[in-house]
Amino acid sequence: MRVVIDTNSLQSDELRAFLSADYNNMAVLPEHTIVEIFKPAKLEAVWSSFEVLRDYPSQILQLKSNRDAADTDVTFPGFANRFVDEPTSREMPMFIELLRRAVGGDESYAAQIAQRREWALERLDRATAAFGDIADQLAAVRSQFDPADLTKLAKEERTSQEFKLIILKLTDEIVNDIWRQRRSKPGPKGSAKHNDFTWRYVLCHLLQLLRLSASGNVRRKPSRAVNDHMDNVFATYGTYFNGLMTHDAEANETHVVGRIMLDNIGVRIPPDYKESGYMLSVIDWIESSEAGQ
Repeated sequence: MRVVIDTNSLQSDELRAFLSADYNNMAVLPEHTIVEIFKPAKLEAVWSSFEVLRDYPSQILQLKSNRDAADTDVTFPGFANRFVDEPTSREMPMFIELLRRAVGGDESYAAQIAQRREWALERLDRATAAFGDIADQLAAVRSQFDPADLTKLAKEERTSQEFKLIILKLTDEIVNDIWRQRRSKPGPKGSAKHNDFTWRYVLCHLLQLLRLSASGNVRRKPSRAVNDHMDNVFATYGTYFNGLMTHDAEANETHVVGRIMLDNIGVRIPPDYKESGYMLSVIDWIESSEAGQ
């Protein structure tokens, strides 16, 4: 199993159980996880984020940037494997040792960690400036959907078939605009477009905007908008792997609904580690192991 790990799950018992159950189980870390890890100013806080991962350094898969994922050709089998930054992933044991020495007082290694923190803060500052309060996006979403459907969504009731079709139509339109701006050639056609990272991210972004609109939000604090973006990135990557490990209810909902939408249009996605019952079998294994001690 390869599961995307949200920052809020890095120190969880769930992650430790998942990694200890099978050495083939992998913690998949998007770029945003690394950004969040290096936000704190104190080395000890960064080290704490690796409380679980440092015991399983060879079971970490670091992903490339979102831009790299968006540029990945998804028309070939195993395309999700191309999201993985293999050199960085192989160096994870070495990096964790570097971090250990930095926390232990080695100033040269501490300087390297400080550079990573500076990079992380720069990324967050740029994202905050880029997103703003997303009032225009929320207004645009409200204008496209029947208020009755938004009311049903807020009450967690079944929405109309037209509601779902509009989501897919808007996703296509937005993605086509993005492709025209960013690519020298058209994006993938037919069913392959649903495997494209940009397409899946836009789908998750729309699902989140719909939830916010249905809840009556007309704007969002820029810092919250950035967090929403990160949640959507986690949710998107989760559809390429075996799900998303998170304690964030909104991110989890976006991921789950995104999977349902993809499944409904016939997209083949890896089984979710929760829905497949895998973690229940892991818990049973742990309990039986402890009982046998």
